[in-house]
Amino acid sequence: MLRGVLRHGAALLRMPAQVASGTSYSTGVAAASGEDPLKGLIDSLSTENELSPIVERGPSTYSNVTTFKQLKKSLDSCKGPLASADYLSMLRTALFLDKEKSAASTFVKACGKSPSEADIAEMVVNDDFIGTMTALLELGLRDEKVFSVYEKKLLSSINEADISLSAMIPFVIASNRSFYVWPKPLQTALKAALTSQIREIDSASTLIAVLTHWDMFDKEVSQAAAEKTAELLGSDVSCCALTVGEMCSLVGRFADRGVRDRRLLPLLSARITDHRSPLSVRQLVALAASCAKLNYFDARVMRRIARDLLVDVNNLHSWSDVSSLLRLRFGEMSAWNALATWVNSHADGAPLEAFSIVVAGMARNGIEECRPAALKLAERVRRESAPSQNVWLSTIQSLAYYRALTPQLAETVLNRDFVSQLLQSASSDGDRLFKAMKLLQINACVRVDLAKSYSGPTVGQSDLSSFVKFNDETTRLARLNKYGKKELETCNQFLSDVLFKLGSPSTHIGPSCIDNDGVLLDARIVCEKDSSRLVAITKWGESVPRPIMFFGWGQTRQVMDTVRTEENALLGSDQLSLRLLRAKGVKPIVVFHSELNALPSTADKLQFLRKKIVDTA
Repeated sequence: MLRGVLRHGAALLRMPAQVASGTSYSTGVAAASGEDPLKGLIDSLSTENELSPIVERGPSTYSNVTTFKQLKKSLDSCKGPLASADYLSMLRTALFLDKEKSAASTFVKACGKSPSEADIAEMVVNDDFIGTMTALLELGLRDEKVFSVYEKKLLSSINEADISLSAMIPFVIASNRSFYVWPKPLQTALKAALTSQIREIDSASTLIAVLTHWDMFDKEVSQAAAEKTAELLGSDVSCCALTVGEMCSLVGRFADRGVRDRRLLPLLSARITDHRSPLSVRQLVALAASCAKLNYFDARVMRRIARDLLVDVNNLHSWSDVSSLLRLRFGEMSAWNALATWVNSHADGAPLEAFSIVVAGMARNGIEECRPAALKLAERVRRESAPSQNVWLSTIQSLAYYRALTPQLAETVLNRDFVSQLLQSASSDGDRLFKAMKLLQINACVRVDLAKSYSGPTVGQSDLSSFVKFNDETTRLARLNKYGKKELETCNQFLSDVLFKLGSPSTHIGPSCIDNDGVLLDARIVCEKDSSRLVAITKWGESVPRPIMFFGWGQTRQVMDTVRTEENALLGSDQLSLRLLRAKGVKPIVVFHSELNALPSTADKLQFLRKKIVDTA
């Protein structure tokens, strides 16, 4: 089984560490996937993060050849087929002379100097043999007879093959690029060799190349690579064998593969944050994108990103970089404000689609300082510019958050046709309710912010009744949308263990509901004047109930070193909900799980809640 495979000593160290620019595909499966706009960025984080599919032309039979004319002359002087080493040298020279590969394949086919079938049958399957197959794939000669003969020899000698990793990886890359589907025996042999020997890899560039180009869905290889990476990270920073660029690149590769190894990720976080110099913008962006993709938000990494962003924010050069950073929810407001300053100062002439995505992201994170950019977006954006109804709804909601709506823009989402098409296309009941609540909030913003200047169509709960029934089951679904299963239990625990000790839910506390403006209320109460004593529901009369609004860890900005407040902790949609409630004269009672969690006993939590009710009355 691939005897002696994966030798990677001095020969591997001499390999040029170049970035392969081709798109990665699952090895052995020609399954194309969507382009990842961050892949090129992550690829370039380290100067030695990948092996070149074809090595630079070194000393060879044709090392002095500089044109195809000279190469042809040299070949013409040879009688009969070339020896295996000379044939490989000729292929590499042709590739070297024709960087675009537009003429090399034609030249190679026309020269007629390939080894004979009998000669190939006698060859030893080693690095040069695989190098020849790699070059043929790079030249687009996969369907030629010579490649088939080489493949036949490889399969017949697979158990005696002597191939190093430095030859195997370029072969993998070339196979992916040319959509060459490996025969099953070859795929099985190479995987067995790789998984058994991956622990011997001592180069980050080799490990990154394996993660980049091997089958993305191969869990065994991913796990073996994770274990090897943990080993290279060492027991502390002084023992770490990786540069910070290599670590950021590896995080990106594991994110692409969806690897959330419990041992590896904390180790990577520790080593990256122990790095003394500020991370570059490229590293910050790649790290942020990877964390978001893995849904992994280590407090150390979040603090490091926020801190280094303040140092390097002026070196941001693209809107896609900013968009990647917006996927995080760190609590350092100075870093958010620095991003907002960048967005505001680059708003003029910004590409409309990217600009719209960034403004929506800033609104989602509740960054009020980005309002100048939102006002400029409102002047430029048009319904036709949005690729889908969902994107357009998100854009309009972001403008509503920033109080930047115009009557014309509001009407594009409140008209009957848009509402019907949007809700009919929903992927699930939860998705339909989520969109319906957005529409109700936009409608409320029109009433509050545009007032008499708007005379177009409006949307209320009754208008949505053919799509959404606003009842107890719908409220349950809305709470699940907001909290998720885990934090829904946390909210319910607050209600049962704290709030319901102030009064009975059947007689003194109104149940959770969705109000007419699309705002989810966890509970409602009416109190006696200047007191936290609850009034019975039957005696509420004309009193305006006060909503209880609970926010867990998942509904706020994360990793905060200051006391949480509405201004610095809440995300944009919840800030908007509170603004709409207060515009109606309602006085919400905002409770953070972090506040309650800091109190040792139920009695302390009750006292805290009573005080908050009185203080915010």
